[in-house]
Amino acid sequence: MLKRLLCLLSCVRRWYDYTIGTLCDEMLIACQDMSRIRKLKMQLSEEFDMKDLGPAKKILGMQIRRDIVEGKICLLQAKYIQNILGRFNMNEAKPFDNEEFLLAAPLPECWVVSKLHLLIDTVTTSYDKFFFGDVGRETYDFFWSDFADWYIEASKARLYNSGNDSDTLLAQAVLLYIFENILKLLHPFMPFVTEELWQALPKRKEALIVSSWPQTSLPRHLNSIKRFENLQALTRAIRNARAEYSVEPVKRISASIVANEEVLQYISKEKEVLALLSRLDLQNVHFTESPPGDANASVHLVASEGLEAFLPLADMVDLSAEVQRLSKRLSKMQSEYDGLVARLNSPNFVEKAPEDIVRGVREKAAEAEEKINLTKNRLDFLKSTVLVT
Repeated sequence: MLKRLLCLLSCVRRWYDYTIGTLCDEMLIACQDMSRIRKLKMQLSEEFDMKDLGPAKKILGMQIRRDIVEGKICLLQAKYIQNILGRFNMNEAKPFDNEEFLLAAPLPECWVVSKLHLLIDTVTTSYDKFFFGDVGRETYDFFWSDFADWYIEASKARLYNSGNDSDTLLAQAVLLYIFENILKLLHPFMPFVTEELWQALPKRKEALIVSSWPQTSLPRHLNSIKRFENLQALTRAIRNARAEYSVEPVKRISASIVANEEVLQYISKEKEVLALLSRLDLQNVHFTESPPGDANASVHLVASEGLEAFLPLADMVDLSAEVQRLSKRLSKMQSEYDGLVARLNSPNFVEKAPEDIVRGVREKAAEAEEKINLTKNRLDFLKSTVLVT
């Protein structure tokens, strides 16, 4: 393990320094020792030469500037986690290495812990093969997408809205377990930042640099991963529908979730999480095996095979106003399309204009025609809905 870390440190040493030098100001989010950080920043600026950044880029296979910008936001997520952990007493460690305990955990917790255990195995293998670029990308994808985008948001249903103390403590324990293992995986890439964040966590008895590497071959539940992916697909479908119909972010809407009994059994248990992530009215989220009675006046979404949703259109938009808006939009689009068609029907334009210009106009006309057809279909649907209501 020591040989592996020393090799990695020698390869990306200058990238570490550049990252720390740039992120020092943002580290104040996690710790308030300003004099110490300023001293560190001065030391790094004296030792580091920006001209030597090129080889580090090639070794990591990453865009340094992008990682720095997004790394700042990761530190904001770290502050959130530290604040949450500071509100509770962590007196009992949870046995996440126990398969029975993991299977008994709620779906989001089982999913994210299973994904972490898979990540640890993948990252450890990549380290053994010296695939440092893969290590960085795999850890980044999990931390940024799975953990920050999904689990942190889902955990708020446990931390703020749940009346069950055991669920709250479990969510807190999962946040700590995931975060401290991510710090271990990221430590070879960002030793100073991760060490500071590690020391800010509760009950740190030793430095991160001498802590043990995460254990491999830990239990994971692949079926829970698949189930949570269905929940993610449903959430994305509802979010896309909200965006498509320009529903205000603060507005809560009703929904009917349609699936077979097996799917409904695990989806309905995460009703609060689904309502939180999709901005649904918790009191008007219904689970059923058949389409609702107002299906003809609802937006029909197919999230995945065997999992659908019906969103009452009247909850999402003012139907009359939306019909007027789309009618005006359709008229404008039709005028633009007619202009493009007129140009293409002109022999002078087709014969004399450069080929790439003519091709561009044809592509615009085809795109405009497709948008017109989509708008007409939506307008017809809205008009029929108005008649039904």
